[in-house]
Amino acid sequence: MVHQALNTLTVRDKKDHGRRRRVISQGLSDSTLRNFEPAMLEIINRFCDRLLETVEEESAKANDESQTVTSPEQTWKTPRNMAEWCK
Repeated sequence: MVHQALNTLTVRDKKDHGRRRRVISQGLSDSTLRNFEPAMLEIINRFCDRLLETVEEESAKANDESQTVTSPEQTWKTPRNMAEWCK
């Protein structure tokens, strides 16, 4: 199914194209992206921390189930569905 709505790339009217382009450029300007950087870094850091917590939890669980001590590097062998993590 193809969208029938016009977008910035397909609109033919120059005035309409210019208006849409100005609106989009406000959200993608250098200063706007720089202002958003701290928030994005916080989100990325939380995501990485959660990944590490999961590995540490699995390592602790493996250590409880068996008497041998396993390191987090050894438990990070199970595949992860990153699509679920990135929702």
